[in-house]
Formats: sequence, C-alpha cells, structure tokens
Amino acid sequence: MQELAEQVNAAVPTSADSFTNIGTFTVPAGIKRLKRVRFGIAPDHGTTAISVRCAPVLRLQGSGLQEQNPHDFLGKFSSVSVVTTGGLAQNDLMMEYEVDIPVQTGGTYTADVNTLDEAVTAGSVMINVLYDDKVAVAKNSMSQFVDAAGTTTADAFAALGTFTIPKLDPAKDPTKIVEVVIGVALDQGTSAISLRTAPIIRLTQSGIKGSGLHDYVGPLATSAHNGTTPSQGVAQDNGTIRIETDIDINAGGQIVAEQQFRVETPTASTVAVGLVYR
Repeated sequence: MQELAEQVNAAVPTSADSFTNIGTFTVPAGIKRLKRVRFGIAPDHGTTAISVRCAPVLRLQGSGLQEQNPHDFLGKFSSVSVVTTGGLAQNDLMMEYEVDIPVQTGGTYTADVNTLDEAVTAGSVMINVLYDDKVAVAKNSMSQFVDAAGTTTADAFAALGTFTIPKLDPAKDPTKIVEVVIGVALDQGTSAISLRTAPIIRLTQSGIKGSGLHDYVGPLATSAHNGTTPSQGVAQDNGTIRIETDIDINAGGQIVAEQQFRVETPTASTVAVGLVYR
C-alpha cells in the first residue's frame, strides 16, 4: 500500500466570517483516495490584555475531489482571556477527521479557512492531508456546518441554523449522519467573572428519518478570573466535541439545529454544529 501525506500552512486569516485560501493541493500520482484530514490554528495572542475566541472551519473543494463538495470541517474551538499580566498556554489545537473521498490523480483542490465571528490576532494555520492507493468504498463522505452567536437567554432553545442535506446522485447521496460535531468558543471579556458553560444541541425536522428526540450535550467548560491584582489569564482549549451517531436521513431534506445553555450563558460566544455524512 502506498500512503502519502502533504501539508499547506499560512498566517491566520485577518478577517472573520469569510473563507481565506491557505493553499492548493495537487493529487499525487498513483493515489486513489483522501483518507484523513488534519488541521488547526496555533494562535499568537500577544502580550496585552485581550479576550478573543477562535472558531475555525476548514473547507476543501475542487475538481480533484471526485465527490460532491465543498467539504466543511469544524476545527478545535478555543478562547483566551487575559486581564493585564496573567499567563496562559494553549495545547492540543489540532482536529482530525477520517474520510473516504475519491480523488483524481493530477487534480487540484483548495484548502480555505474561516474564523467565525472574530479573527485571531496572529497565528499559524496548519492543514495536513493523508492519501493512499485504496479505492474509496464510502457511499458519501460529505460534511456541513451551521453556526450562530451563542444565545444569551438560559434554559430555552434558540435558533442555530438549518442544514439542507446534499442530494445529487441517488447512488452517492448521503444516507446517514455518522458524527455530530459541536463547537463552542467563549468570549468572556476581561472583567471579573465566573461562569459555567453547559450547552445542548437539538436536531429536528424532516431531514431525519423516524421520530424521537435528538438532543446532544456539547463541550462543558468554566471560565473564571478576578480581574484585579493578581491578574489571571484563562484559556479554553477543547471547545469542540465529537459524538458518533447512526442517524438515518433523507437526502435533500432539511435539519434544523437549535442551541441552549443551561442555567447560565457565556458573556459572548460562537456556537457551531457540524454533521458528517456517509
């Protein structure tokens, strides 16, 4: 078996809420499928007081991918809040997805990154793709996301977004959701604060076959600093959680995503949900 791995990297996008090209991949000779996608942002927040969230999304698209596209992947959501002189560290900010996407030798596709709601002060975007020479067997390997500002009303569901499930070719249309990915990036400000974050995501509507609830608990977190001497810094590293599922769906149907925070809401936040299909 032949396995290859390539990467592209660039500085973080300077504008939020739009996709910025990080690089272009050309599928190597002898390769038949894309088997794994890895990406993340290593932030550089500087040394001044700051409160910033990081909510990255990767998009792969182009004729080199022999499947419906684009493919959108949620990254590792994170945040920092530093009052004046506090220190902090962030670690483990890479996200990895197993995929099974047929590719065209010599074909090209782009890797674009979006940072939702806020742009990171500075940093590096790293994207790593792994190929092999096996024939792809998955019926579909699409992925989509929706996002919104986090609700500021606790204990009640609020709108997050609506998915339209891809539908192009009955032989290749997705039939299942195999993973629900939930990201919450906090922005707690630089004043004294102590808050919990306990999100719930609800999926409904006719795009899902069958009946019953589809409620998923997102990444739980807490943020606390006193805002006075001695100053403190806090960091959230693991703001994205992945939940394996086996949900039958209707290609072309719609799925409505709603969000809720229990008891308390973050000062501000970005909430996103990704669906991985097969």
